[in-house]
Amino acid sequence: MEKIIESSEVLESATLMVQEEVARRCVAMNGTADFSSLTVFLQYFATVKYGFLVPPKCFYPAPKVESAVIHLLLGKRFPVADEERFLLTMRTAFQHRRKMMKSSLRNLYAPEKIEAALLHSKKSALARPEELSLEEWVQLYTYVSTC
Repeated sequence: MEKIIESSEVLESATLMVQEEVARRCVAMNGTADFSSLTVFLQYFATVKYGFLVPPKCFYPAPKVESAVIHLLLGKRFPVADEERFLLTMRTAFQHRRKMMKSSLRNLYAPEKIEAALLHSKKSALARPEELSLEEWVQLYTYVSTC
């Protein structure tokens, strides 16, 4: 998927078949168990739509997992000044998804700065990575990188 995202200058969209579990992660909403760094990454670079389920019986030999079709409409929805730093921030937080954001990001930013950014976004100072939507991730990053 990263290669497709990297090709967004020459591609408008992509339709992919992936394991159903991966498809759920691609379209997950914040606050759900399926919401992950993959979700934020893909939704930052594309509008992701769940297509349909493809049962194992459609393949020979039949796999032990279900598949699903997703559609990516490529294009950044909320551009940030330093994309690499934004992605590093987000991935670092999700590496410790059970920790509070101010703890998981302490190696990148002062905990007080993270707490202030969360409160600025109307989130709890005790928030965890999966609680923030893509837009809130962009707001948090913009706040910590400019203040």
